[in-house]
Amino acid sequence: MLDTLHSVIENSRVSEAADQFTLHDVRPGAIVEPRSAEEAAAVLKLASQRQWRVECAGAGTQAFGSRRTRADIIISARALTGINEYEAADLVIGVQAGLPLHRLAQETRRNAQFFAQDPPAHEHSTVGGVLATGRSGPLRFSQGTPRDHVLGLQVVTGDGRILDVGGRVVKNVAGYDLVRLLVGSAGTLGLITSAYLRLKPIPQRDETITVTASQGSALIELTQFVVDGTLEASAIELVAPGSLGDAWTLFVRLSGNEEAVADARTHIAAESARMGAAVAAGGADAWSQLAALELNATTIVRLADLPARLPATLQQAEKLQHKLAGGHALVAHAGDGVVRLYLGDTPAEETAFAIGEARTVMQVTAGTLVVHSRSAELMRRADAFGAVGPAQPLMVRLKQIFDPAGILAPGRFVV
Repeated sequence: MLDTLHSVIENSRVSEAADQFTLHDVRPGAIVEPRSAEEAAAVLKLASQRQWRVECAGAGTQAFGSRRTRADIIISARALTGINEYEAADLVIGVQAGLPLHRLAQETRRNAQFFAQDPPAHEHSTVGGVLATGRSGPLRFSQGTPRDHVLGLQVVTGDGRILDVGGRVVKNVAGYDLVRLLVGSAGTLGLITSAYLRLKPIPQRDETITVTASQGSALIELTQFVVDGTLEASAIELVAPGSLGDAWTLFVRLSGNEEAVADARTHIAAESARMGAAVAAGGADAWSQLAALELNATTIVRLADLPARLPATLQQAEKLQHKLAGGHALVAHAGDGVVRLYLGDTPAEETAFAIGEARTVMQVTAGTLVVHSRSAELMRRADAFGAVGPAQPLMVRLKQIFDPAGILAPGRFVV
């Protein structure tokens, strides 16, 4: 296989796969790092013809999820690190998919701008990796998810076609739905090779308030106060005892101009005092600590429902935590209704059964439960996504259009 790959791409960019890409006891045969979309297209066309299973990757920092069958080749965009175009006046930048987020931040900071996303592996992730996985961090409360910041994409399909979808300017809506389809598709439809991103101005003031209480209910009430008001909150994370400290803790990130942030700080302090909660400043390091919880977890169980149902979703996550003997971190995107349970090594059979019970409860209100794990045994026993429902036939059809030979991302999703 390596010799055949050498015939379509430079030798220096073809090698045996590194250990970082071994997942669920499956080690790919090779890693390919194309220098252009055309090289990526040649590799994927060859793989489609030979029926080689291919997994798309960036820097490999988010190699999390499921892989139920072999992966012959990893095709990584990490050699594609260029900046194609930067229109600072329009708050738009065009970059190649392998550009690390920290380099993107360095470039845009010169114009007091930033890409308003903070995935867990922020410092080492690539643009393409973040867009492919769709993973977001606490900033999702105010900034949405990665798909909300992409104007256009270039993607190479499973059979080697190069597609340009979307546009370069904010007002361009052609192909918009296709862009949103591809972002978060986890490499099941193609390899992202470049993107046009929407940027935001860096806020004048950015600070974090930490609020602690003996009961989580008080902080849920405070969350609602922040959400319902006009306060300049960019992120709200609710953390259960034993995750980062001994008490229930709410981290509220305030971003905006000096006056707006000061006003928000005053209102939150007053409301917290009324509830008997303790307020402190200087919690900026909490965001890196929260990211570390996710990066260090063996298994992530993500429960999501409407924000108004956060108390019930949180209760279900706590029940699941207790069934698995506790000692694990429990964190919520409090303003979005998403709760994450971070697990270490737990018995696979017991964990899979508890996850199934919790999913049954979540589905009563159309909530969802998704599990990602580095444990091969757990992923053999647990259903990662649950029932897809009536969308399944459409998903199958889309997969056939983008990846006719079915070689991309084996086991990454339901089709």
